[in-house]
Amino acid sequence: MACRTIGIVNQKGGVGKTTTALNLSVALALEGKSVLLIDFDPQGSLSIHAGLTVKEGQKSLADEMLRIVRSFSAPVINRDGIDYEAITVHIRDGLDFMPTNIMLYVLEAELSNAMMREFALKSALEPIREKYEFIVIDANSSLGPLVINVLTASDEIIIPSKAEYLDVSGVALLLSSGVNRVRYGSNPGIRICGILLTMVEERLRNFKEIRAALSESAGDNGIYIFDTVISRTTKYSKSSARGMSMLEYDPKSKHASEFISLAREVIKRHVPN
Repeated sequence: MACRTIGIVNQKGGVGKTTTALNLSVALALEGKSVLLIDFDPQGSLSIHAGLTVKEGQKSLADEMLRIVRSFSAPVINRDGIDYEAITVHIRDGLDFMPTNIMLYVLEAELSNAMMREFALKSALEPIREKYEFIVIDANSSLGPLVINVLTASDEIIIPSKAEYLDVSGVALLLSSGVNRVRYGSNPGIRICGILLTMVEERLRNFKEIRAALSESAGDNGIYIFDTVISRTTKYSKSSARGMSMLEYDPKSKHASEFISLAREVIKRHVPN
């Protein structure tokens, strides 16, 4: 069973990365896939949204990585030392979750001065890739050491982007500053699964213009734009308040069906090297 590790990335915040990571992962599980969802953002928004914040005394992936990075003075993780069961929560059939805590900030600081720092997350996840068909990673909004780790560990990335002109230019920055950096360095095989338009209001007159502009700039670089778009709704904040995905909070809604459609598109999409 081949595993696809997918990073959900954009250096700009407020574009729906966390919403995408959670709901896509639940949708993939509902489609019968085995999925590991990872919160790799120090703010822990995904852990909060999923209702699974790390409790005091509970270990996280950051704790385990930090402990071993410190003991060996290098981020090439001694994988036998990670207690994967202690840091993984089973959410539902087909879906496991690794929440995060504030120690991810500490890990980020220590990785900044470590040798081969880009490979820490990739090394940590390698032993458990065989357990899952998909590993989905929610990255923080930056182009710092944590995001570079996500890009290095990922087979492919999904870039959520609001359908607004400024966000279109932000995608270009991510591609040039982030993806190309790892493509010519720590991860030559990284692929872009696609750009996902989020917070869409299709009734707005300029939506078609913005999508056309993004399609043109993305197409010039051979980048796919998902047919599925994610509509704007206040229901995401309501589902988050209950620690639920949209597919659990309102499974018959248009917004839940959009993520099922996205999951099917991701499953079918073969991205060549």
